[in-house]
Amino acid sequence: MSGKKMISFLGTSAYKAGVYVFGGRSKETRFVQAALAAIFQPSEVVVFLTQGARERNWQSPSGSEGRDGDLRLKGLEDRVRIEVPSIRFRGRDIPDGSNEEEIWAIFQEILDEVEEGDEIIFDVTHSFRSIPILALACIQYLRTLKGVKLGGIYYGAWEARRDSADGGLPEVPVFDLTPFAALMDWSQAIAEFERSGSVEAMKVFIEEEVIPRRRESRGKDAEAVQLDELSKRLARLNDSVTTCRGKILYETDFVGDIRARVEELKRLPNTLPAFYPLLERLAAKLDLLVVDSPGLSEDIRRGLGAVNWCLHHGLVQQGYTLLTETILTYFCLKGGLDWVKMENRGDVSAVLNKIGRKEPLQGHVYGDSSSLADCRSRLPETLFLDYEKLARRRNDINHSEMKQDSAKADKLKKELGTFYTGFLDYLRSCS
Repeated sequence: MSGKKMISFLGTSAYKAGVYVFGGRSKETRFVQAALAAIFQPSEVVVFLTQGARERNWQSPSGSEGRDGDLRLKGLEDRVRIEVPSIRFRGRDIPDGSNEEEIWAIFQEILDEVEEGDEIIFDVTHSFRSIPILALACIQYLRTLKGVKLGGIYYGAWEARRDSADGGLPEVPVFDLTPFAALMDWSQAIAEFERSGSVEAMKVFIEEEVIPRRRESRGKDAEAVQLDELSKRLARLNDSVTTCRGKILYETDFVGDIRARVEELKRLPNTLPAFYPLLERLAAKLDLLVVDSPGLSEDIRRGLGAVNWCLHHGLVQQGYTLLTETILTYFCLKGGLDWVKMENRGDVSAVLNKIGRKEPLQGHVYGDSSSLADCRSRLPETLFLDYEKLARRRNDINHSEMKQDSAKADKLKKELGTFYTGFLDYLRSCS
């Protein structure tokens, strides 16, 4: 049965009592595990112990048992029954971690303690040797394997304690290390965006980490608001490209809008300084959408930018579709034709195809031209002669290779780049 579980580790040192403090809550105790349990109220705490830790700090030493035993001397097992009686504590033995085989054994012990859907709090205060690295690895692994939710990563900073002026127990701050896990999530989301253009990992991160912050603050958490808005715009860009929404791509200044959100985030107080370089990488990625070609309308530049985006992210089918349609839009504009009308686009496509096949300009006309010859006369003298081959490759993809002259996958990918650069060369020759 899933629940809120705390994972902790117990060492062999002689721990001293202090007042552990976090977020306005505090707990006086010798063991940080008892303090964190009192503060965060998990349903269960699993304490991993080596044999040495069990003997020195889990079990109570001889003479401290019973009603009259000195509480200060009791081991963690007995002490939590008095200090946090409502929370179940269990000890689980692990090896010392003195070699790779034992480290893997510790990793497996942690995995075995976590159930599907658990919310996990990690206490890394007394983590020894490789345990902090194992904890981070477990977090990522368990999220994927068992769908666990990270409730937090906490460290009782005894070395940062503040001595009491009246000679009482020192005050020990508890550090929240959870933002570093969030930074890892955000790093992976940015890496996925850079590699594939996908924003799915980013959407998951925003939904799990940011939207709750925005909701709880009622819109006053400026960073959460801007991150949410940034994610929405990136998602709209990605959706527009993957579903070939040409009109949206022509009409929307995705680059300017997203970069403005990034700049706004950079001006805000940030969760972690390391967040800024990731924002810079995200903004730099948008350069793929910028096609610098003098004399081109904004519509055509944005359409070609979308094709370039497809080329860099393996979106072959979308790339063929967007390039074909952007070329038709370009020639419609050059011919003074309404590029939104499908009839005009059909006429321009027919002219380009027939010229590519060296066929006479005969056939039906549905658009604003009186004939295909009239349509041809509206277009520039020099045309993009590879359009006919480009259109055939697009049909090859859209008809699932059910064409006689179908091409291999690697050829389709390579030729998309050739068609794209070829059309850019054509545009430069016309400028």
